[in-house]
Amino acid sequence: MKGTTWRAALLAAMFCTILATGESGAQAPAQGAPAAGDSAARPRMTPEQREEARRRWEAMSPEERRKAAEDRRARRADELARMTPEQRERLEARRQAARERWAKMTPEERQALRQRAAERRAQPGSGEARRAVTAN
Repeated sequence: MKGTTWRAALLAAMFCTILATGESGAQAPAQGAPAAGDSAARPRMTPEQREEARRRWEAMSPEERRKAAEDRRARRADELARMTPEQRERLEARRQAARERWAKMTPEERQALRQRAAERRAQPGSGEARRAVTAN
């Protein structure tokens, strides 16, 4: 559940960034644009964009954060509903492959992976660092 929390916070912050810049995620994708669910559909944020999103997230009240998270969940549900069967199949195949890789790992490999993820989250602009700042 911990991993889900920081991802939800980051996604909510990204959503707020999109709203603040005036872009709309509800627009139909352009002809030839990546479809919903494709990783290319959401370009990675630059460190500056992540930091700005983090600042906006931290400035939000708890109610605004809950609303942003709810909006993100609703958008994600809409994205999933709009996926073609082929896109859903690719998504589920990626998820299943990740589950299989996890199942094949030794406890030591799993712990090492958890440690690397914790180190990434501890970097500035990450969800874990945000939680530490907002918890104080």
